[in-house]
Amino acid sequence: MTNKRYALQGLLMIAITLFSGWTTTLQAQNSNEPKEVTSTYLLQNAHIITRPGQSSFGSVLVKDGLIEQVGTTILAPYDAQVIDMDSMYIYAGFIDALSNVGLKKKDKEKRPEVKDPGNPPNHVAGITPEHSVYDDFAPSEGSVKKLREQGYGIAHVVPQGRMLPGMGAIFSLGEGERAELVIQKEASMFSQLKSANRVAPGTTIGVMAKYRDIYRNAEATHKYNNKYHMNPAGMRRAQPEPAIEAFVPVVNKQLPVYFIANNALDVSRVIALQKELGFKLVLSDVEQGWPMASKIAAGRYPILLSMDLPDAAKKEKKEKQDESKMTEEEKVKSAEKTAKKEAKKKKEEAKLSTLEKANKAAKIEREERKNKSIKDYEAQAAMMEKKGIKFAFSGISTKPGDIRKNLKRMIDAGLSEDVALAALTTHAAEQLGISKIAGTIEKGKLANLVITDKPYFEDKSAIRYVFVDGQMNEMKKKEAKKGEVADGAAKALAGEWKYSIEIPGQTQTGIIKITPEDGDLLVEVASSDSPGEFDEGTNVNFQNDNLTFEMSVDNDGFQLELTWNLDINKNTMTGMVKAGNFGSFPMEATRNPE
Repeated sequence: MTNKRYALQGLLMIAITLFSGWTTTLQAQNSNEPKEVTSTYLLQNAHIITRPGQSSFGSVLVKDGLIEQVGTTILAPYDAQVIDMDSMYIYAGFIDALSNVGLKKKDKEKRPEVKDPGNPPNHVAGITPEHSVYDDFAPSEGSVKKLREQGYGIAHVVPQGRMLPGMGAIFSLGEGERAELVIQKEASMFSQLKSANRVAPGTTIGVMAKYRDIYRNAEATHKYNNKYHMNPAGMRRAQPEPAIEAFVPVVNKQLPVYFIANNALDVSRVIALQKELGFKLVLSDVEQGWPMASKIAAGRYPILLSMDLPDAAKKEKKEKQDESKMTEEEKVKSAEKTAKKEAKKKKEEAKLSTLEKANKAAKIEREERKNKSIKDYEAQAAMMEKKGIKFAFSGISTKPGDIRKNLKRMIDAGLSEDVALAALTTHAAEQLGISKIAGTIEKGKLANLVITDKPYFEDKSAIRYVFVDGQMNEMKKKEAKKGEVADGAAKALAGEWKYSIEIPGQTQTGIIKITPEDGDLLVEVASSDSPGEFDEGTNVNFQNDNLTFEMSVDNDGFQLELTWNLDINKNTMTGMVKAGNFGSFPMEATRNPE
């Protein structure tokens, strides 16, 4: 997946247009309160995880964007802001090894108009290796703040596109100008097995053939240029071909190729291409690599595992009580209840026709296969760990809000916490060649820190501070929940609701998805402008048939807080959406039939 705008961008833009008078008082920003007043911080009384598997209790001194000192007792400089961590946990800032953060969503591609679809211009075919993502990166883009709030201080950003979008760069995710934030301007060549839009190469096989052609031409160009520079007599100057010349550093193994390979077949194809041509390969955003684990291990290929996972399998209801805590009367009643259920089940099955029984059996088998597949995805990282395959994580296809819960699912499936942390820090730093400045908490390294109130992987742990290049970002503590939602009420709300918001001159439509989750409600919203791209509501509360929640909407650094207040009547919702200082808008929704 490519970089996403947030779910209600359409509402935000309409509100800005209609109430432009307000915008003069609102400045585009990409920051977390409070604002920095000093460049020196002493973080005292904390559990310091200096690297995965190593920790101590003490203090960290941050000065001018760097870690000045780590120790048990550090004297506070006169200009330091001293913060008592109160036994919180400090980790090195996380690193996204492959990302589209900071990039504006590309407009929908139009059908190309070319005279010869079999031989289109390079930019139409998605072949632009000369393009640098440096020119696209926008530090104020809302996704930067979203990723930073998840503990990330550095990202390897690659351009959007098809087969050969261009060169990636490594950026700090702090505040500032692009030139101040870039760590490495030309860090990689980004590639995909993604065919062109209705022109050649139009198939995966065609993409691979074109890749070979570009590589061979770059090899020939490099040899010719070397020969020309040594003795140009009798030789014509080579005519510049930007795409071919940009690929020469790949041929020279100066630029690693980060190649998207989501599934096992793509992994096999990319490895075959690398063996044939010889470039430096990093298997990237691998979602289904376990069938190829032996080949990956044998080739010692660097690998980035995707943090995107399929929706979790539905948990079976645990109705059976602990018999050791039951009275004899309760045991008898429980046994009678179970016997009645079994008898009813057998009676219902006896009424089924042969075809109905076969269909039911097939449905159960499909569900079992689906659940088995989900477990394989969840267990991939643990399996790689057991095989000794070192990996980092890619977030290019993962929503920031899903990162922690997906990591937790991987850990529940057997991945160790130390290796999960290494994939976010030390392994990612090694992969990108930035271990000397990032990945651990040591004197002289960048002051990129993640501070949590409990161990990061523990349930209900919250990120309280994120330092990036020494800039402190304090995360607002979520409000306490106003009480659990009753099971029956949660089920009554569950499902998808089609909403419409009446804005003067226009109607904004979309989907609200509500899911019961351990006594709470998960509320997600997507607009019709970005179908399938859901953003999660916060501070969700449901009482007396009234549902309220909040959302934060970004557009190029401009941020708007939305408050939803809805009354529920069976399969309909009515209420208002308050859009910051722009006013409140009436909305209504109806439940989509299942």
